[in-house]
Amino acid sequence: MRVCLVTPQKIGVSETFIRAHIDSLPHDVTYIYGYQNRCSWEDKPLRQIDPVASVPRPKWLDLLPRVLEFRLSRKWYPTQSDDDILERFLRKNQIEVVLAEYGTTASFITPICRKLGIPLVAHFHGIDASHYKVLNDFKEGYRALFDYASTIVAVSNAMKENLVAEGCAAEKIICNPCSPADHFFEISPNYESNTILAVGRQTAKKAPYLTLDAFRLAVERRPELRLCLIGDGELSEVSENLVKAWGLQDKVDLVGAAEPAQIQAKMRESFLFVQHSIRAKNGDSEGMPVAVMEASAAGLPVVSTKHAGIPEVIQNDMNGFVVEPGDTQSMAKHIVQLADDRGLCQKLGQEGRRLVAENFSMEKHIQRLDEALCSAAKR
Repeated sequence: MRVCLVTPQKIGVSETFIRAHIDSLPHDVTYIYGYQNRCSWEDKPLRQIDPVASVPRPKWLDLLPRVLEFRLSRKWYPTQSDDDILERFLRKNQIEVVLAEYGTTASFITPICRKLGIPLVAHFHGIDASHYKVLNDFKEGYRALFDYASTIVAVSNAMKENLVAEGCAAEKIICNPCSPADHFFEISPNYESNTILAVGRQTAKKAPYLTLDAFRLAVERRPELRLCLIGDGELSEVSENLVKAWGLQDKVDLVGAAEPAQIQAKMRESFLFVQHSIRAKNGDSEGMPVAVMEASAAGLPVVSTKHAGIPEVIQNDMNGFVVEPGDTQSMAKHIVQLADDRGLCQKLGQEGRRLVAENFSMEKHIQRLDEALCSAAKR
């Protein structure tokens, strides 16, 4: 089956779940990316390779009187919209199903899919189903998307509820959490180390300042602990200033952005994973944080928050602990608890690995997504 996978921009290092869709779906996947249907393919703008839009306008037209030049140009070389170009691309490549990553991307491409009669599967991820401004700006576009799409993919039951509240029919939505890559299950954490790991963009919904505050409180009781915080973003400077203000320079390692191999190496050196996710003031929320699932697959116990899809993966006293968003005191308490009981660390970590393997494996994730694509193609 010929599938076109579309993202709003070229996928980044942290979007391993989208890369898995490109590499693992058992179909002929054509990958394009671009906002508002202004797409590129193999790092070339579609406008540059389109057989119509790429035809150069002859210079002799400029020598004609303005009125004549305008009329001939409009007749022989009409302006090609991004929608026209994308439509021709989909036709030329005989695309049978479109998989649009992020609801906003799906909203833009819905009219083209409807015109061509191409089935559409829309995959929501987080900000596209929670950010107040996004939901307001795309209200009409989402209404058209929910009406036309064959399937809407949500990454958690919490997100499914949000989409139903926005007007999507519940029967159109499947819950399919993003999953960790298989190699995370091969990692062996160091339950005897004093290193705590946090991975995530330094942005409002990840609240790195709350993770740092919980660590500060834990260090007051266990001064030998260390925190490795991986990720960059608009709150990086805030984190740097807090580390200095609290005198934690020798206890906190602010790594910045890191490649997957570096993250895996840090997981092997750590005994615990922490993430203090919250709903940002603008409404932005997690979907199902992949880093939490990767850490659990790697055998690390996780201390996180009762936010979005996290409690669907991390369960108290089973594979970690979840606290109320903003409750850094409780997070610190659980950090100290696990630092004091390394046997409990191993028990929770190994149970987490089992739970993720049974319920959230990449194989199951790809299978569910494939079923949605095949079902859409048959309609």
